[in-house]
Amino acid sequence: MEKITIGMFIILFIGVIVVLAMFPQISGDVHDMTTKQYVENESVDISDPVSGRVNMVINESTEYTITNYPEDWRTVNTACHITTFELRNQTNVTMVNGTDYVFWADNGTFVLLDTPDMNTSEDNTTYYDYTFCPEGYMTNSSSRTVANLILIFAALGLVSFAIYYGVRGYI
Repeated sequence: MEKITIGMFIILFIGVIVVLAMFPQISGDVHDMTTKQYVENESVDISDPVSGRVNMVINESTEYTITNYPEDWRTVNTACHITTFELRNQTNVTMVNGTDYVFWADNGTFVLLDTPDMNTSEDNTTYYDYTFCPEGYMTNSSSRTVANLILIFAALGLVSFAIYYGVRGYI
């Protein structure tokens, strides 16, 4: 029976360090490929269309674009349109799509409609939340499953490497 040597211990140590150094990067990339991102409390100042109103009417032609709007292939792929968009006025009242505002999920733009909830003051910071597909997001569920398997195989590789070199000297 062969004892574990310094050389095998060094190989084991270096191998574990290399895999542990790569694991966070691999898991971060897999997360970006398989998870839609949620943005909370993004804000927009709507004082321009509100202050320019005549007889308490909001200018409904001013169009706003969210920060992470869909580009390129995400504009035509319905799986990557903006979801869970929610707009709130400065008093934290949730607005209703189609009544207080109109939102277009394919390009991430919205306009305000002239309603009592929207024209509460001239200095108005409006907040909104939404979910979007980051660059590199996989829209196919089977692709996301395969990407998640990468993490499992990386972890299994680390464990098998450690077991092989850790137990090898004692077998």
